[in-house]
Amino acid sequence: TALPDLGVVRQAPQPKGPGTGKATAAVLEVEEECEIFVQYALVIRRAPENRLVAACEILSPTNKGTFGPLEKEKYLRKRALYVESGINLLEIDALLEGERLLPSSLAGLASYGRHAWTALHRRGTRRLRGWGWNEGDPLPVVSWDVEEGTEVLVDLDGAFQQACAFNDWPALAGR
Repeated sequence: TALPDLGVVRQAPQPKGPGTGKATAAVLEVEEECEIFVQYALVIRRAPENRLVAACEILSPTNKGTFGPLEKEKYLRKRALYVESGINLLEIDALLEGERLLPSSLAGLASYGRHAWTALHRRGTRRLRGWGWNEGDPLPVVSWDVEEGTEVLVDLDGAFQQACAFNDWPALAGR
């Protein structure tokens, strides 16, 4: 599948007014064991139509082709699907090793050791914005437009450190 494994949706607003503040149904809560698959991607969906509006990808050594070209090509197809489908994308590449997988219009960022970039779709246009930094520079906090009128701040250092805590990336990341 070409979609990340984590989806976030907004809950529909609850009606307010006379008689709506009282519970009229039983509540059942169940806790059960489950297996969690960790993947460093986040998707944001528009409710109630469950439409994918934004995705965040943290590049791994596999995404960048460190272990062979097939996984890199698979990732690039997924990224192209996001961008061509009008999905607002944030891509974070904080790894020092591997090829810089930048869109051609942001090729100037390839001179930096690390980068992040976004693609924002709005009224028939696409705006790309990128950030570059080098080894030893602190990873920035960047502004990401997940949807028109909805902007969030993303702490790239925190996101990358969480990915490194789970994976054996620090040597590849120069940390």
